This record gives sequence, structure tokens and C-alpha cells, in this order.
Amino acid sequence: MNQITLYAISADEKVELLEALGHDGVRFETLPAEKTRSGEPVTIALIGLSAIAVTGLVAYLLKGRKSGRATIGHMVIATPKGTIELRNVQLEFEEEKEASAQMINALQKWMTGAIPKSG
Repeated sequence: MNQITLYAISADEKVELLEALGHDGVRFETLPAEKTRSGEPVTIALIGLSAIAVTGLVAYLLKGRKSGRATIGHMVIATPKGTIELRNVQLEFEEEKEASAQMINALQKWMTGAIPKSG
């Protein structure tokens, strides 16, 4: 299954992700200190990729924003063809009315470029 993993999730972000994705759309794990760069435990969010999950992820990224930029600090995408690790993903959107559609398009465009094509 395709999956996005978001790293360093705060307690507030955990609540917001649950509100946006529901208990079936996201699960959380805590990496023990010895498995992290900082030497501190880190909470990660595991999101299975589906239309509903992407819509919820977009709602989470847009929360409190009308336009501008959303940054995802550390993300891993797992696909049947392998795993991609990315940092500081910038998703931009401009029009207040179409912010959600723009964010979905930006996420889709970014993912299309990031995921290796089958050959």
C-alpha cells in the first residue's frame, strides 16, 4: 500500500490530523530515542494514500490558512516500487476561493515528480 509518513508530529498536530483524517485514516507511532537523529523520541504519522486521505491531508495543511505556503518538514512516501524520503516540501497556493483545489493539485504535482515512474 502507498503510504505517507510525516515526522516530528506535535501533540497539537496529532489532534488536527485526527480531526482531518479520522482514526481510520491515520495512525501514530513513536520512534524510540536511539532510532532518531536528535536522540529524542519522535512521533510519526502514517497515512495510507487514498482519495479520502489526500483530502484530509490537504485539510490539515490548509488549517488556518487562506493562501500562502504549507511546509512539510520531513516526509517519507512508501510505494510498491520503493521508498522516497524528502525534507522541507513546499506546497504553494494563491487564491483564497480555490485554496483546497490548488493544494490538491500542488500535492499531486509534487508526488508525480517524486515517485519513480515504472519502466
